Amino acid sequence: MFDAQSLLGGLLKGTLSGGKMGNKAALGMGALGIAIAAYEHFTQDQNNTRSATSSANMPPPIQPAQGLKTAAPPPPPPISSVTSSAPPKAPPPISSNAVETSPAEEKPQTMALLLIDAMLAAANADGYIDPDEETKILQQLTAINSDQDGFDYVQQRIDTPPTLEQICAQVNDAESAQQVYMVSLLAITVDTSEEQNYLTQLANCLKLPIETITQLNEQFQTKE
Repeated sequence: MFDAQSLLGGLLKGTLSGGKMGNKAALGMGALGIAIAAYEHFTQDQNNTRSATSSANMPPPIQPAQGLKTAAPPPPPPISSVTSSAPPKAPPPISSNAVETSPAEEKPQTMALLLIDAMLAAANADGYIDPDEETKILQQLTAINSDQDGFDYVQQRIDTPPTLEQICAQVNDAESAQQVYMVSLLAITVDTSEEQNYLTQLANCLKLPIETITQLNEQFQTKE
């Protein structure tokens, strides 16, 4: 399974860098903030891996010139010490749980998938995701070096976008409702009546208070 938090973080970074919203701090420390932090951590790890690989490929250090004294190697251990030493212990078996997702990791992963779905559902608010929109989305995945599983998941959602009802059915608390509405605002430029109607229906479906909707629209909505 791909890292949904890194994928969501990359999509949000692409959206934010596109000029829709310059104040990343406004995202707070919810799932959006976690997603962006995960993306930044992911890219930092990628850079560290590249640096380590470059170091491994560096030529060996220059040996000292002949004639210079070097320290003599230590003498070999006595034979008795070798024969009397106990054989090394076998490493403990690897638990199958080591590769499974822990309960603590499942919730952010599930939330990240929901927010990715919400972004793509909003992009489909006018009934289709046109080729230009699809190209931009896939280019963002390329920019963050998404693996094939991530590409396949997003492509599947582009081909068959989630419905508004499917999105709302997964929202169980007020914080999640606000985050779903926020990413939906970030995913689109509201320039059609279909998109405005979708956002109105989404807000009603999520049962967001009118004050919250007004505040989020002021912070995150972009119109042409």
